[in-house]
Amino acid sequence: MGLTEELQKKVYVYMEDNKKHFMREMERDTPEVWIDLSDILSHDIELYEALIELPEDITVYIRALIEEKFQGQREVRYYNTPETERLHLHTIQQDHVGRFISTRAMVKRKSDRLLKDKKHLYLCTNPSCSYSQDTIGVSQIEEERKLRACPKCKSSVEFIDKETTNYQTYVIEELTEEIDSNIQPKAKLVELEGSLTLPHYDTMTQAGSKVEIAGVIKERKKKNGNKTSTLSEFFIEGYSIRKLEEDITDINLTFHEKQELEEESKREDLKERITEAYAPYISGMGNEKLGIILSILGGSKGGKRRDRSHILLVGDAGRGKTDLINFTADIMPRAKISTGEGSTGIGLTASVVKDEFTGNWMPEAGALVKANNGYLILDELDKVKREDVTKLNTGMETGKVYIDKVGVSAEMNSYTTVIASANPKNGRFKKSKWNQEEDYINQIPIDSTLLSRFDLTFLIIDEQNEDEDERIARQIFIEDEQDETWEKEKLSKYLLLAKSKNPKHTKETQEHLINYYKNLRKKGDGDSIIITNRQIAGLKRLSEAHAKLYLRSEVTVEDCEAVISLMEYSQKRLSESEILTKMSNSTRGKHRVIRDLIEATDTQNGFTIEDIEQWTGEQIARPDIEKVIEHMKNEVIIYENPRGTYRRL
Repeated sequence: MGLTEELQKKVYVYMEDNKKHFMREMERDTPEVWIDLSDILSHDIELYEALIELPEDITVYIRALIEEKFQGQREVRYYNTPETERLHLHTIQQDHVGRFISTRAMVKRKSDRLLKDKKHLYLCTNPSCSYSQDTIGVSQIEEERKLRACPKCKSSVEFIDKETTNYQTYVIEELTEEIDSNIQPKAKLVELEGSLTLPHYDTMTQAGSKVEIAGVIKERKKKNGNKTSTLSEFFIEGYSIRKLEEDITDINLTFHEKQELEEESKREDLKERITEAYAPYISGMGNEKLGIILSILGGSKGGKRRDRSHILLVGDAGRGKTDLINFTADIMPRAKISTGEGSTGIGLTASVVKDEFTGNWMPEAGALVKANNGYLILDELDKVKREDVTKLNTGMETGKVYIDKVGVSAEMNSYTTVIASANPKNGRFKKSKWNQEEDYINQIPIDSTLLSRFDLTFLIIDEQNEDEDERIARQIFIEDEQDETWEKEKLSKYLLLAKSKNPKHTKETQEHLINYYKNLRKKGDGDSIIITNRQIAGLKRLSEAHAKLYLRSEVTVEDCEAVISLMEYSQKRLSESEILTKMSNSTRGKHRVIRDLIEATDTQNGFTIEDIEQWTGEQIARPDIEKVIEHMKNEVIIYENPRGTYRRL
């Protein structure tokens, strides 16, 4: 298309007025010259508007002037794009084609660096034609038709050389915190060339990284196999990449707002006010709400252990678990909602997919990686297959997801807080006939290793209580008439301010938690509970989160006591990873042995108690075997045939 003389003059004047900047850029040992778009806007608004409308033509002319004025070749990169040009991927339409835009997104996957033909060079075979001496340059897009004749004399041409460039593609996805919650995040392809593919960009653009990409909206024909479709798709030709800051606590509070929130932290009823403000339409569940709030805040940063406190709610259907955990996404940025229904382990962590444009395999971020430095709200964890859900273990504990498949090795960040819910087997908890109160842990269909990743696990059991039932029923009718103590915006700002704190333990609080842990270990040697070192790490994190709740710089004994009480409440029916029952350690061991034998042995034709006695070498007494069998029947793991044989379900 080319530029008018007037626009050429405007570009020339801008570069003359900013000559010192360009000279400094040329002195840097890089292949790029960076231009601040806000400078162009303040210098000449007409030139800025032209750059937005004709980015390719103006960029080509700037590069030509750089070569002419400074005797060097540089790629032109733009930064500090005004927000007026920021675009959400789901809003891209035909009017945007050819325009310069910027967008904030997450890198979903990226290809390897490739080599791309940028221009093919030809000579005319007619000696009298000027193109017999000067090369004919044909861009890659035009090359699809192949140059058959000289454009000047129509004589045949001879291919002599080609110009190539580094090439890479990204697939980016909209950030959930920047779009309405009812909009499904859209993904788009980004094509990058030249210096934007250099290795130093790799560290800032891993799958799951959040970036701002500036570039030009383009369109290309979609392909259906080897055929070209009549439909076109949008993509972005990248001009620059900038990594976004990951700290969600970087909020802009006015002096008055901060002062007001700090005053709130001094109220004696602060905890009650905040738990009432969290999901106010759900009656009661103060401890469960507090647990989620502490999980949102997390522990203090800087230690060798993780600072993220994961939390799990397991309970009967219809008790509001989904609404309770989903409220986090209403008040906190970078919260991604996912459901176990239809999810796989690789969908939750990471996978390797084949790129339809290059044919190469590339790593793709799953839900845990996409929520990096934020929250994964994971509903119906029990619906994920057991072999898939175990893939969450490493990511939840270390903050890293590793993948090594089909020649692709990648490490992705997953510094993500998991707030999850699950249903018990068969949708509702069932009491055991021989252990009326303390059999619920066996009805949680989640591997004990994954269960141990959660600092708090709450069992929500639908038990009949006339007074409680009436209170919940009345709450449903009056909730629309009540004024919320805190509106969502205020609650969000307070929690973000609290999350930014980094309270430290004192000698006193360290000793307080250590002594509590030692006493628990002593109890675990008896007939009741088993405690591991994960328990003390969880208490450390939760007490720091409780101190954050009050905007404290140091953890207090009161914080420790509060989270000890909360943990004991959550462990009323379970411990870290064992059944919180009155079974002795020896009985529990027999229980495990029998279950493992039944699961490992081919029992398609059924089995009897006599079979189990034989499998165990008669090392376990028959009454103990009968007790375990009864337990497994109540768990609906096995069922009894009429003639005294049993089968697995």
